[in-house]
Amino acid sequence: MDVAAAVQSVVDRLTAGGVRATLDERDINPPCVYVAPPALDYRFGAGTFTAEFTAWAVTGAAGRAVDLRGLAELLGAAGVALDWAGIRADPADLLVPHQAAPLPAYRVTWSERIRQP
Repeated sequence: MDVAAAVQSVVDRLTAGGVRATLDERDINPPCVYVAPPALDYRFGAGTFTAEFTAWAVTGAAGRAVDLRGLAELLGAAGVALDWAGIRADPADLLVPHQAAPLPAYRVTWSERIRQP
């Protein structure tokens, strides 16, 4: 099982769709999408699992009205890049170790079945 490859695949799809994305919280540079390690469900066996991804769509703190417009644009672009279906997006603030204050964000979750060779 290559969880790193599964996460990198999400980052690569976002980047190919014109969305700044990272899997390393140290590289968050708003506006961007941070893709966290997924929760894993092994109920399918034979190298196949379901990855429940959590990604954070993050903007800089420019005031809530501006932040919401930026987040909506970022979520729209990410949704197109990943062909999201069955996603959930919850408003949240993301606290990143190198930031002085939490960043405005949406916490987005979805599941994908991953088949390993």
